[in-house]
Amino acid sequence: MPNEIVDNLIEINPQVIVDGTFGAGGQSRRLLAASSRDDLVLIGLDRDPEVSRYYEQNTFGDPRLTLFVGSYEKT
Repeated sequence: MPNEIVDNLIEINPQVIVDGTFGAGGQSRRLLAASSRDDLVLIGLDRDPEVSRYYEQNTFGDPRLTLFVGSYEKT
């Protein structure tokens, strides 16, 4: 299913994408690779504070990604 998600999102060519379950960043990595938009803003969100450590150690090298530790759920 990850490929279908990427294909469908890239087809509509959004300027902003929110990955609300960033985890290890696999889906975000696919989306960044598939998009040719220089002005794409991809927001990664995960409630696990270890995610920021993972992100820092395994840099994506893509300025279009911004990562936040938090949740999309209302608390």
